Amino acid sequence: MKTTRICLTWIAALLTLALGGCGNFTAEPVGSAPNELSYKAAISDCGGFGVEQYAPPPPDTDDDLTEYCAAERLVWSFDAETGELAFENTRISLNCCGVHSMDIALDQGVYVLTERDEPENGSRCSCMCVYDFHLAVEEMPAETIQVALERVVTDWPEASGLMWSGEIDLSTGSGVILVDSTPMGYPCQI
Repeated sequence: MKTTRICLTWIAALLTLALGGCGNFTAEPVGSAPNELSYKAAISDCGGFGVEQYAPPPPDTDDDLTEYCAAERLVWSFDAETGELAFENTRISLNCCGVHSMDIALDQGVYVLTERDEPENGSRCSCMCVYDFHLAVEEMPAETIQVALERVVTDWPEASGLMWSGEIDLSTGSGVILVDSTPMGYPCQI
């Protein structure tokens, strides 16, 4: 019995030293929940939303960002009266047979937009499609915010990761962020 207590005491002491000595370890309070945001998301069918549903605001740059297939863009607009911030990531190339979703979370002061793509019924097709992901967040303050755009393709880690991060000044009302400037031929034929 005495040996068991000594062993448990040593194990507890070693764990305390190991965790306490690690500079990257951060303990979160038990029961803390992530910051919840109220939002609505919509994902297009293959081919994108088209102009009639979520038309992005015209870009304020001289770059040719108006042609859909020319580049992947994160278009955002902010309504100061309602506090609604809308994002639309356009021309995302993904497998045609996938389940797609988009959400947003506030993580250490950064608004993280996460796009997910996973196989439909456990399998994929032998074709690629372009999609648009739209998300509108309610009750945002008109200030400069930090944003990160992440993509998670559950069966293809090479296509996953951070797509863009930076600041957005909501007081300017709208903007266009270039995510990928590689022009796309097939499957983008809009």
